[in-house]
Amino acid sequence: MRRQIRNHRVFLCFAVLSVIGFARQLVVYGQTGLSEVGSETSSRWIMTMTTPAAHHHHGGETAGDDPWKTDELIQPADLVRLLSSDEKPLVLQIGVIHLYRLGHIPGSKYAGMAGTPEGLETLKKTVQDMPRTREVVFYCGCCPMGDCPNIRPAYQALHELGFKKIKLLNLPNNFTQDWQMKGFAVEKGGA
Repeated sequence: MRRQIRNHRVFLCFAVLSVIGFARQLVVYGQTGLSEVGSETSSRWIMTMTTPAAHHHHGGETAGDDPWKTDELIQPADLVRLLSSDEKPLVLQIGVIHLYRLGHIPGSKYAGMAGTPEGLETLKKTVQDMPRTREVVFYCGCCPMGDCPNIRPAYQALHELGFKKIKLLNLPNNFTQDWQMKGFAVEKGGA
């Protein structure tokens, strides 16, 4: 029963934050003004709803029920530097297709919504021919990492497939707030 309640909360959070993220992306892309998204009060509500996740990582250990270690997180600025190097990692977006189409990391591949069985199959097919020694960076960015239904199944699947260099992009709030609004490059469309 407790797990069912948590699943309902995660789904509700995911749905609300997806709508908020979509509205914020429209604002970021200049497709609408805040007045069209809502009043000043609702803008403050959006900012309140997208504050950092409660899960924090310390040292080399994992936090809570997160399967990854702190050194398996990569910061956005570090990924940008890595993408401009000769040894580019494979970057996978494992979240909502609509958010990928609205804006994703340039060169990243959409690899299915990993929180679903179909999405996990898409992820496995996407990486099936990749060398297991290649660095793989994955992200979702739909909602705060502590609540994301996609990043844990993706991590587990990549780990079980034998990938040795797995990194999770550290987006504590969401892709819009932690990547786009910080001025990092974004590509639209695709998938």
